[in-house]
Amino acid sequence: MTNEIKLPNYNITEQDAHFYNDVKYVTVSLGRERNQVLTKFQSDILSLDVVNIRYRFQKEYQEILYSIKNELHNQMSSTNVNDLLQLVKQIYSEIEDGYQQLVKLDNISHHMKEHYHLTFYTIGNLIKFINLSMQIDINSKPTAAWFVEANYDAIIEMIDLAQTKVEDYIKSKKRLGKVWKEEIFIKENLSLIERFQTVKMGGFRFLHSFYWKQKKQFRSLFIEDIELLNEQEYEVLYNNLLIYHECKEWLENENSKVQSLLGENYIKEDTSFPSLRREYDSIYRFIQMFSIELPMSFIKELLHDNGVRKFYDLIRSLIKQENIKSLNKLENIPFPKSYQLMELSATEAFELFTKLKDNYQLLINDLEFILSLVYKKVDGLTMDELRKYFQQIERIKQKEEWLLTNQEKIEDTFGGHYRKNLTDWEEVRQYLASVKETKGYGFSLYYEAVKPQVEKGHELTNEHIWEVCETILLAEHPIKEEIFQKRVVKLLDQKRITPKLKESINSYLENYLKDGFVLKDGVLQKEDITEYNLRIYLPEDGKREIESIPECELCAGVLSIIRVKREITLDSISKIMAEQLGYPRRTKMFNSAVGEIVKKLKQESKIVRHSGGWRLCK
Repeated sequence: MTNEIKLPNYNITEQDAHFYNDVKYVTVSLGRERNQVLTKFQSDILSLDVVNIRYRFQKEYQEILYSIKNELHNQMSSTNVNDLLQLVKQIYSEIEDGYQQLVKLDNISHHMKEHYHLTFYTIGNLIKFINLSMQIDINSKPTAAWFVEANYDAIIEMIDLAQTKVEDYIKSKKRLGKVWKEEIFIKENLSLIERFQTVKMGGFRFLHSFYWKQKKQFRSLFIEDIELLNEQEYEVLYNNLLIYHECKEWLENENSKVQSLLGENYIKEDTSFPSLRREYDSIYRFIQMFSIELPMSFIKELLHDNGVRKFYDLIRSLIKQENIKSLNKLENIPFPKSYQLMELSATEAFELFTKLKDNYQLLINDLEFILSLVYKKVDGLTMDELRKYFQQIERIKQKEEWLLTNQEKIEDTFGGHYRKNLTDWEEVRQYLASVKETKGYGFSLYYEAVKPQVEKGHELTNEHIWEVCETILLAEHPIKEEIFQKRVVKLLDQKRITPKLKESINSYLENYLKDGFVLKDGVLQKEDITEYNLRIYLPEDGKREIESIPECELCAGVLSIIRVKREITLDSISKIMAEQLGYPRRTKMFNSAVGEIVKKLKQESKIVRHSGGWRLCK
């Protein structure tokens, strides 16, 4: 780092060198980082509670941001903050809508418990229940057997078998009815055609009277052109009569069993087996979703006249078809990975949605506030950039806190030469070196206050005068009141102190003096400081007039010299003081002033006279 103090190069104490380097690093890097942040953001960003907001992004929002990564194709870092905000708002809207759907679900659940004693333990079961309920054929007439899950195979087999028998019965009847008279369906004809076929296949059929007699009878029952009654047609007659009577017998004998399993939905030849199968399948899937058997009271309600229709109408009165689509979209909301919505109870789902609504709203608020502070002229801000700016702002606050904590030490060590980002570091280095050159007396350099920058032609108002007063006070205290007034006149570029200017200075001292300072015995000084340090000019700045120096500083200077020398005469004290204050030679008035200080210290029992000179009191 430029101007960094390295001990071998400069006559500066190790402690001061390290402190100088620390303060310079913190100050310079603070200014640099502030400028970097303020090229992107308005200055209000620096008042952001960045610790808490970073905590929210790292902890409270972490689940949210992780859950929507898929929506961003796992490109969270490169995502524009504004794009993220729009996505978060969209999901927040879906969550709000989802919350309303939960209210509807809860209402349906209460009605189902009240009317049918049905209990749903998860949101998934309730939504599945509603979907299946809407698929039930309102005209279906289930039997008690349909509500026993174990009957599934038997019922499906019965539907398939009954459908086969009915369809074969109808086909055979239709085929025969096209070419034969009604009498052909008499059951005795089955045995006759069977015997006729046997005789017809024999070698002596023409000699058999049964053959000619039966052939004549069949020809009388055939209603188509008699030439079409050939060997093949007799074969068709036999096969279809066999199927017809077999199916008819089965349908008559098994009717009670079929009715017990299929109920009123089975109406023999008029049965719509595809519809029957769909009706049973909807009921089966409906009962299959329940982990326990359905309450008997519910089954009885559905078995009553129009029971299914009444159940269906109740569901439709509680929720519209379009809302069911919204229910099915609930699972598409990007929930935190730790939550499986469909496995939650209604109470747990309400708690989840409430928590998500709160966190999403906080995230929206934070993102909107951050974006409100971004300069419009600057290109978009990505999440990765935002993270880095958060870290930078946190470092800024830490450095500001460090400077605030060390403010008093900085003032004491740098003797008023520290001016934050306007500090002349070479000036500070020279000051520290000059302090070390005071032969260990601990004297510091006296630097006059720097004139505040004002616009050209600025009017000499009270506010401006008071600003100058405070600038001098902070940089040059302790200072005698008359010297203070002269310094104000000089910094204001005035030739003399006018009555108006004097009145303004007095007003400042009486009414607007900075907290922590007092005017005591004609000296402006800090209220809570009892120990002072003698300040001297650099050699090139000439001498510091002893009569302009507050008594407290002179006392501190004499005590420092005695402390270093351990025992010293008054003349030697006066000589060292003259050298340090820049006097080319001592005057009578100078020696007298030093003598008065020594006398005062003796009276205060701070020093004592010995044969070899003056010593500090033990």
